[in-house]
Amino acid sequence: MKKTKSFYHGHRFPASVISHAVRSYPAAKTEIPELANVKHVFVKACARVNNRAENSHQPTRERERRMRGFRLPERTRSSAERLALSQTARRAI
Repeated sequence: MKKTKSFYHGHRFPASVISHAVRSYPAAKTEIPELANVKHVFVKACARVNNRAENSHQPTRERERRMRGFRLPERTRSSAERLALSQTARRAI
């Protein structure tokens, strides 16, 4: 019987696998013979690891919050009227 080649034949593998304590990773690692010698490192995630990414999206969220008011035609009209009044007041000065 002919031995089939592994799907991963000819590919390089990492020296270590880093995961966030997902219990299925070691089980999956044992199913792939090429990953048998790879070191598995578990990393515990802190509460505020994602804080930098969250803060970078803050201006976008504020803009979306302001845009929510334009869903109703009445609010859009009143905002446009106020904008027109403020621009005419500036021109008069």
